[in-house]
Amino acid sequence: MKFLRSQSFPVLTILLAAVASLLFEACSSTKSAVGGGLLTDVTGEFSRRDTIDIPLSGVSPATVACFPVHISFSSSEALLAGEANGLRATVLLKFSPIVSWTEERYYTLNDQAALDTLTFTPVSVVTDSSSQLRLTYYGHVADSSFCAVQTRLVVSSWKEEDSVMTALPAMNAPPFSPVRVDTTASGSVVYLPFAPASLTQLIADSVSLAVETTSGSSMVRFLSQEGATTYSPQLTLWIKANVTSKRPEIAAHDTLIGLTLRPIHDCYRLQRLVPAPAPSAGSLRISAGGAWRGYVRFDRFPIPGVSDSAGVVRARATANSAQLQLILGPDGGGSFKRDSAAILIYPLTDPFDPDSARAGLLNFRTGRLYGVGFNTAETRAAPDVRVFEIADLINQWWVNPSSNNGLLISLSGEAQLVDALEIRSMRLIVTTTMPPQLIGKPASGEAPR
Repeated sequence: MKFLRSQSFPVLTILLAAVASLLFEACSSTKSAVGGGLLTDVTGEFSRRDTIDIPLSGVSPATVACFPVHISFSSSEALLAGEANGLRATVLLKFSPIVSWTEERYYTLNDQAALDTLTFTPVSVVTDSSSQLRLTYYGHVADSSFCAVQTRLVVSSWKEEDSVMTALPAMNAPPFSPVRVDTTASGSVVYLPFAPASLTQLIADSVSLAVETTSGSSMVRFLSQEGATTYSPQLTLWIKANVTSKRPEIAAHDTLIGLTLRPIHDCYRLQRLVPAPAPSAGSLRISAGGAWRGYVRFDRFPIPGVSDSAGVVRARATANSAQLQLILGPDGGGSFKRDSAAILIYPLTDPFDPDSARAGLLNFRTGRLYGVGFNTAETRAAPDVRVFEIADLINQWWVNPSSNNGLLISLSGEAQLVDALEIRSMRLIVTTTMPPQLIGKPASGEAPR
């Protein structure tokens, strides 16, 4: 065995040297590429923080628009009355005519219980009794120090149009006695007196009342029928009714009955006291009352080292944080006040359509609603900056670009307030993480024959 092993070692050495010589000649004889390349490096994970400026005019990485919109108040909890921000609000209440009704009552007949049916037929409204309209205070919009409200009789017909900007119907000139509103606590009740003689037509026809403030610098909110079941608007009055019975021993007779009526329609209408200010050039107008909304959609994300030249983000990039900052104008836009509304943004489910937007028919994504209140200190980078954290949306758009239909920007309480804001510019501050990557370079060698 020793002989065999000692003799095989020189032979093996010679064979290996020959193979190495052949490989060297093959590699040095050609420089053509072979295969897809060799792994030459591995980059480590890195994160970076970038700011994407979004100017509202000129070249921008985002599409931006603002537009007036039809606001439905059919489900609003509030009824506005008074003046604020160049708008006057008037409450309208319509009560249906009082018609006949029946009641069943038990009585004793031959020591047994018997059932009688009484029919009440309205004859007239009692004009020498007190009548009241009850409203529930729901908060102030402007000037909480003093507010007095009064009622007027509406003398022309009107329809419950689903828009706050529909014109007011005609009203009688003299208002009924004003009453001061207790604005110290939400939920306080206001009782407005008026002459019962003005309601005599309730026996045959509907009656409408308007509620307005006496001061030009105050605006308050009252609960509507949609906002409460117990404290919604109510009208109390007395009527004379004729009563008939099925019992022959009871003759027909008149009686006084107190009634509490709820309106069949309640809404408010807005009138402009000054022309509506158009959005300034290079700004977005968002407002409640005469409502404007904003729209923004990121068309590209120019992030060095993360996106390509077209602003398309590379696969597997992750936004750890993405703060959308809205920079407001110093005056909030004309004569409007920034005192009570919150800014809300909604991801859109469908592509943005201007006609659907103006008609108020946009579909929002079910799920998270992004909102920032004015008094939320942790979301205020500066007095006129509102900040939204939207990293989950950004990641969704990067993974599935077709889901990026943009964002709708609006004020909360569009049917309950008359605030407005102007957005002068935007920026997106995004912190991105890129995972480790394998890097390969082409290999050289003799091409296959």
